[in-house]
Amino acid sequence: MDEKSSSLALLAERIRSIERTSSAVCDRLSSGNRILDDMLPGGGFRPGGIIEWISEKDGTGAWSLALIMAQKACRDHGILVVIDRHHEFYPVPMLQAGWASRHLLLIRPQTEKEELWAWEHVLRCRGVAAVMGLLRKGSSRTMRRLQLAAESGLGIGLLLRPKEASAEPSWGDARVQVEPLPSDQFARPPDSLKRFLRLTLLYARGGIAGRSVEVSWDEEANTLSLASRLGDSTPTRHSVSL
Repeated sequence: MDEKSSSLALLAERIRSIERTSSAVCDRLSSGNRILDDMLPGGGFRPGGIIEWISEKDGTGAWSLALIMAQKACRDHGILVVIDRHHEFYPVPMLQAGWASRHLLLIRPQTEKEELWAWEHVLRCRGVAAVMGLLRKGSSRTMRRLQLAAESGLGIGLLLRPKEASAEPSWGDARVQVEPLPSDQFARPPDSLKRFLRLTLLYARGGIAGRSVEVSWDEEANTLSLASRLGDSTPTRHSVSL
């Protein structure tokens, strides 16, 4: 057996092990954040769905927002699988924030074929609460297979996609674009480390797309709030601790 086949065999055995210890799936999945829930029809995300997070470049906050949902999905000791072919995910902050290593499985495929194999098979696994990672390329055929896999496994797929993917048909439940905004346009305390983002719902299955919201993301305090622009007298309606 060559190295590639051995790696896939080991992953397959890990998936079977997770399935044997799977827990019950909840009937309805909230993102765990009111601001995100308010964007979407139904006020949350269904088990077995796929959410695409669109961003033009790394570091916009898309990873952090996807992790909000992953944390909620895994609240009952479910397993989060991160597929990280391009070695862009750094797990140490998550472990320091209280994630148990036994609830986090990091997969780093070496080829595009292995990557797509991992996405499909892990999404089908009933013992996985959430699967997330960067997927740069995804044909309609590939995305349809992932949609069916998620519906079979009843976890949630959180796909980080490049901006080019926004022109492709979506097979997910929702597609959210994350754009960074200049901080000097917003009211903020001196020396604040907050980042400001615009979230736009590009697609929602059975819903109306086009809704947009501006938020401030304080990664250190782990809070997401509605942002107030300078000169705007409308107070921030709520701040949500994650």
